[in-house]
Amino acid sequence: CSNCTRGYYSNSEGSSSCIACKAGHVAETQGASNCTACSMGRSQPASGQRECEDCSEGTYTDEEGSTSCQNCDAGKTSDSSLAIVCTDCPVGKYSSTASTECFNCTRGFFAATEGSSSCRACRAGRASQKQGASNCTACPTGRSQPASGQSECQDCAKGTYADAEDSSSCIACEAGRVSEKQGATNCTACIAGKYQSATGNYECEDCS
Repeated sequence: CSNCTRGYYSNSEGSSSCIACKAGHVAETQGASNCTACSMGRSQPASGQRECEDCSEGTYTDEEGSTSCQNCDAGKTSDSSLAIVCTDCPVGKYSSTASTECFNCTRGFFAATEGSSSCRACRAGRASQKQGASNCTACPTGRSQPASGQSECQDCAKGTYADAEDSSSCIACEAGRVSEKQGATNCTACIAGKYQSATGNYECEDCS
């Protein structure tokens, strides 16, 4: 009698032929009486095979006898072969489907939760200055940011002010008051002998 070749088996006496191992199973040695299921982290899509294949980076399988490896979902990664599970991206990072690594959120964006598939833009009045941010920082008093997805707040221009954090715009000084410097948190009243009839100005004028 002849041994069954690798990838085939015979589990009964008097066999006239050998049977191919089904997909997800292999026979690594000649003369096999059964096939072995591929272990977790490995698969075999074809029948009659002698070896299982390692799941590649970015894929996994958590079942024995798998015929294919599954792509990691967006927001998860596997950075090595033979993976049986994908790992959530940490806060401040994101990934797409079948990714082998997580990527930092760019400046002006953030990811506040693990397993993020994308980063969110900082809203107006807030900013994130560094890559990989898990949150955005409110603009301090004297500064503002009118747009979303920005990395920095802007100083209030002369003649304007912001007296509250998280401002999306600066406020023009009212008539009779001025702010002489950028980044003002309030406006100063014109002193006796000076005036300012317009709004949004940075200096008072002498009375004539």
